[in-house]
Amino acid sequence: MNVFADSISMDGNGSTSLTRGDRWTGAFERELGFKITNFAIGGSRMTPELDGTDQFKSVYNVVHDGSDGTKTVNYQADYTIIFSGTNDHSKNMPLGTINDIANTTFYGAYKLVVKKLLTTNVDLKLFLVTPIQKFMGHTTTDNGEGWFHNGPNGNGATLADFAQAIRNIGEYYSIPVIDLHRTSGINEFNFTLYHSADKLHPSKEGQRVMADAMKKFMS
Repeated sequence: MNVFADSISMDGNGSTSLTRGDRWTGAFERELGFKITNFAIGGSRMTPELDGTDQFKSVYNVVHDGSDGTKTVNYQADYTIIFSGTNDHSKNMPLGTINDIANTTFYGAYKLVVKKLLTTNVDLKLFLVTPIQKFMGHTTTDNGEGWFHNGPNGNGATLADFAQAIRNIGEYYSIPVIDLHRTSGINEFNFTLYHSADKLHPSKEGQRVMADAMKKFMS
């Protein structure tokens, strides 16, 4: 299984110091028998940097380059999970529309990633995952970015808009969507049980909740 994602799924993320074994990826390996190649990168977005620098390597570039710089993408893997979107929201990447075909918007980049994966492996079992909600609360220190809240970013797009885009892409291509944004069970009343101190990255307990919610789709 290939996993293309951000720090929420990354091995050894400094925000939480969780190991692979503590994360949903570890649960998938132990309990479902998957062998995972994890391409999750802290700060990664679906959409490449608009200035071309791609400081945090985008999912689009990893998939189209065939490498994250250290690991090579096996396009013939049986399963792939794409778990991306929260950093596109927070860093004001253009959302776009379902009709987009260029990598300059979230819709366009995501569609091109799906196309690359499914045209190189027509038997691939591909799953899309919507971003979990954030609980830091909107503050005036955001400077127009959406790091700390679910509401509108500098372009006026909410995290829910990015989650809906993923649902729309799944429907467009008839691909299963694991909708953690709506159904993770982590909410404003219980997030302190499941998130680390930054209220953005799930704790070990939150990773367990995510794993259980995601595993239902893999049987």
